[in-house]
Amino acid sequence: METITIPISEYKQMQKRIEELQMLLTLLQNEAFMQQFRLFMQLMMAQQNMPNKSSMQDFLLKGSIMTDEQHQEFIQKRNHFNQWNQSV
Repeated sequence: METITIPISEYKQMQKRIEELQMLLTLLQNEAFMQQFRLFMQLMMAQQNMPNKSSMQDFLLKGSIMTDEQHQEFIQKRNHFNQWNQSV
């Protein structure tokens, strides 16, 4: 068997990683943890499939814009409609 020399800092990092993997294996064997983990993953996937708020904002900002004349015409028509609706 051959001996390998590595710096102590690398050895400590490797040892920490091994301990993390051992803890992960212990968790994976726990059924309650796995149920929670599966639920978490389903929620994450569902959230990724939902439209992004910024996409909606972009959609609205890229939409058509009324000119001042169109806006004034809209206000006049709305006022006429409101007067007619109140008289009915």
